[in-house]
Amino acid sequence: MLQIPSVYGTINLGMRIPILSTLWVLFAAVAPIHSQTGEESPAPGALPKLDQRAIVLEYQEGNFDALIRALEGFQSEHKNFAASDSFFIARYFGVVYSVNPTTRERGKYYFYRMLELNPTADLLDLFVSESIDAIFQRVKKEFLVQRRYRGINDMGLAETVERQRRDTLVVRDTLILMRHDSSAAPLPKAAPVGFTGNLNGLMGLKLMDKEDWPLIHKQTAMKVMLDFRQASWPIHVAVDFLYSSSKKAFLQDVDGELTSDFYEGRTYEINGGIRKILDPFESVRPYAGVGVSYAMARILFPTANQDHTEAAFGVWGQAGIYWELGRHFNLGFEANYSWSSILIANIEANAGGLHFGMVLGFHY
Repeated sequence: MLQIPSVYGTINLGMRIPILSTLWVLFAAVAPIHSQTGEESPAPGALPKLDQRAIVLEYQEGNFDALIRALEGFQSEHKNFAASDSFFIARYFGVVYSVNPTTRERGKYYFYRMLELNPTADLLDLFVSESIDAIFQRVKKEFLVQRRYRGINDMGLAETVERQRRDTLVVRDTLILMRHDSSAAPLPKAAPVGFTGNLNGLMGLKLMDKEDWPLIHKQTAMKVMLDFRQASWPIHVAVDFLYSSSKKAFLQDVDGELTSDFYEGRTYEINGGIRKILDPFESVRPYAGVGVSYAMARILFPTANQDHTEAAFGVWGQAGIYWELGRHFNLGFEANYSWSSILIANIEANAGGLHFGMVLGFHY
């Protein structure tokens, strides 16, 4: 048997030839497959890749319906995908949904997602219209203001997103983390960022039943309105306090002489309940509320030293609208009606009524 000296020792060719032949056959069988595909098989557990080029072509052709179907199909088929694909999807969804007024809020939703992944992102290479760019700039402005207001550092947030491969979405005052990396521990569906709400004041009039309150049915009204909610709640808890008053002079006959006197009417209302604040436009906030009222009415005759006071529970409802100015200031109008039946000075009357006026306040 032939033996060849080697630096690694003596090689026995008689024993090695069958083994080398087998290895050569296996290599010859695998090599053509590798050369034909030109790529290696994906590693187990690798994240799927979105065909971004095909999406770009659909966008350039103006086939927005096909683009939406393709991206929605990719999202429905894959629960986990790369952060770069998540940014790409949010960017194109933000543009195409903002084109249609009926889906514009959804477009803002995706613009927020895009900015959370990259606070410095823009739309320059997408050649959007001025109206779409204006929507994006508005969202970006509110995004930056909200980040500073919440004390979140943009660079730190971007680094966290890149390191943990998360999507972070801000819907108004709600922070939501969505997982796109199956290797990490699961995240909660929503992570509220605290309480939000409004502290407003109202100046206006309160109109009461003229038959029950003949001379003091029209009163000057002032109201303080507070509402708040946890960021994940759909409605606000509302607590309002109203004060109204009216003073009128009258003549009375005292021992055959006419003398001048006056009397005063006052009402106090504490209204508690819920308030739903809608967000159909960029800074316009219509709202409506309903709840339970505790109303107190007083009739005072200072000269005669008489004070009639009664209180009762009732109900209230309201509707209004306000504009947010500079993110934190509110200016608007409200109308409210309350009903609380009382018996005062031997007269059954409603201590509530219709009050309305201008609203000025602060959003926190």
